[in-house]
Amino acid sequence: MEVNESKTVYLKVGEDISKNKNSDFSLPYHLTVGRIAESLIQELFLFEGYQTYKNGLENTYQYLYKQIKKNKTEVAKSIRKSPDLILYDPCKEKLYYAEIKFCSTSYFKWKDNDFENYEVRFPNGYFFIVTPANIYTISIKELREIKILYFDKNPNFLIGNSSFNLREYSLERFREFQRVLFNDEFLKQHKEIRKSF
Repeated sequence: MEVNESKTVYLKVGEDISKNKNSDFSLPYHLTVGRIAESLIQELFLFEGYQTYKNGLENTYQYLYKQIKKNKTEVAKSIRKSPDLILYDPCKEKLYYAEIKFCSTSYFKWKDNDFENYEVRFPNGYFFIVTPANIYTISIKELREIKILYFDKNPNFLIGNSSFNLREYSLERFREFQRVLFNDEFLKQHKEIRKSF
């Protein structure tokens, strides 16, 4: 089988779409929402003078994602658990791994077994959690320690309080973008769409 064969895409050309279940649309929906959050972070850091590089499974092996989603081998797990972006600060000459997540709830939690690959391969990585109102950042190590990041109880994890030295004016402008992209109507529809899966 060649990589670009029709089996690697969601639907074969000309196939009757009614054969697909609602759950078949879950992956493309969540990938799309995640890409919006990822683009927001990437553009913010580019604007602030960082160099950013797309990494992660969705960017590097675009069509492989669907094929290995349920594959339990170590190789598949390792490929799936690659941070979304690499951020480079040219002033400090430092590299950072960035895993981007969108969260519409009041907290962010990651399963214990999801930490394994990150702790081994990307111990100095960061999570960037995009919510409708703010952007939070927390190191993999810190999240492992606190287990759950409750947004209202942890203002010290707001991106403006991080060591990335981002300008407040830029952050405020990007928060405006967030409020447009993830507004109340989006959140209402997001909830309904997720229920349908």
